[in-house]
Amino acid sequence: MGLTRNLEIVRDLMSRELETVNIYNRRIKEVENDELKRMISHIRDEKKDHIAVYYTYLMLHDEKQSGAYINVIKEHFPKGVFVIP
Repeated sequence: MGLTRNLEIVRDLMSRELETVNIYNRRIKEVENDELKRMISHIRDEKKDHIAVYYTYLMLHDEKQSGAYINVIKEHFPKGVFVIP
């Protein structure tokens, strides 16, 4: 399997993790039991760790993606706040 396919798989998995985080956030708002809220929050936070791992993989293995990220940071977040240049 080539790099292009690997990157496609990582993006697909990352997309699924992002959607899962949204689902967990909705459930946390619905649940009234504090223990269950803590449990779901913990699992949601693990999903966020997975997203970070996938994103790091993309930055290390996709030069265009990492270059775009650097450019966006410089152009749109020069002081840590979004701006339109």
